[in-house]
Amino acid sequence: FASKILEKLRANLHHPHSAASEINSLRRILEFFQLRGIYKLSGAKTEFSNFFYVILNAVWLFDIHCILNIEKWKTRNRSHLPLWSSAISEFEVLNSLAGFAYANPEFIFPAITEDPYTIRFQTLGHPLISLKSRVSNDFELNGQGAIAMVTGSNMAGKSTFLRTVGVNLVLALTGAPICASSGKVSVLNIFTSMRTQDNLEAGVSSFRAELKRVEQLLSSIADGQPILFLLDEMFKGTNSEDRHKGGFSLIKQLSELNAFGIIATHDLELARLSNAHDIATNYSFNSQMQNGEMIFSYKLTDGVCSDFNASELMRRSGIKVI
Repeated sequence: FASKILEKLRANLHHPHSAASEINSLRRILEFFQLRGIYKLSGAKTEFSNFFYVILNAVWLFDIHCILNIEKWKTRNRSHLPLWSSAISEFEVLNSLAGFAYANPEFIFPAITEDPYTIRFQTLGHPLISLKSRVSNDFELNGQGAIAMVTGSNMAGKSTFLRTVGVNLVLALTGAPICASSGKVSVLNIFTSMRTQDNLEAGVSSFRAELKRVEQLLSSIADGQPILFLLDEMFKGTNSEDRHKGGFSLIKQLSELNAFGIIATHDLELARLSNAHDIATNYSFNSQMQNGEMIFSYKLTDGVCSDFNASELMRRSGIKVI
C-alpha cells in the first residue's frame, strides 16, 4: 500500500500482533472442538459420533484444554477486536468506492468547496441509467435561500432529476466520483420528501406522512443545519385547493427561512405564483407530439412548463376525455 490511510489500516491489523494469525489460532481451536462429533438423534440424548475422541478426552481432558485456550484467546484479544473490526470495515468501504470509480472511468471527482450552499454540475446524469439511455443536464444552485422549482408534464423526468441531484451529491460527499463532466459542491445534509407512504398499522395516512416530513424539514432548518431539500409533489394526498394553498405557503415559509433546495410539481399556477413573488427560480421538462408519438427530451430548460400531456395519456388509456 502507498496510501497513508491504507498504511494506517494495515498497521491497525498488526497492533499489537497480527490479527490474521490470531484469527487462525481461534480457527484451529474451534476445529479441534469439531473433532468431538456431537450430534442429537430426534431430540434424544446427546450422542458422539467420534468415540475415539471420547476415550482420549476421558484420559487427557481435551474439552477442558480447549475451553482454557478459548478463554486465554479472549483475554489476549478482547481489547483489540474493536480496532481490528473497524479497520476491516473501513477497508471494505474504501474498496467499494475504489471499485465504483474503476467501473466508471468516465465519472469525475468533484471539488468540495468551503463556499456555503453551492451546487454546480455540468452534464449531470443519473449513475444508474445506462450511458446509451442517459440524458445529462447542467444545473447550479447558489446561495442560502435559493430555491429551484421544476415543473413538467407527466413522465418528463422531474422526479428522476431530483434523484439525480441527490444521489450525485451523496456520492460527492462520500468521496466517490460523480456522473458529470465537472462538479462543485459544498458540504450539505440532504433532506428528501419524495415517496412518502401511508401506514395502516400506525394509522398514518399518506398526507399525514407528508406533514411529518415537512415538520422534520422545518425543524432541521430552524436548528441552523446546512440542508439541501428535495421535495416531490407536495401535499399530493389532499384536495387541489388545499394543496395549492399549502404548497405556496410552504414555499414562502422556506424562502423566509433562507432554505436551500429543489421542488418538483405539476402545479403550474403554483410555479407562476412563486415566480411572481420572486421566491423561486423556475425550470421545466417538456414533451412534444410528433407523428402521433409523445417525445420526451429530458432536457432541463428555463421557465415554467409550456406543454400538457395528461389528457393525451388518458385518451390513450381509453378514457373519453371531455
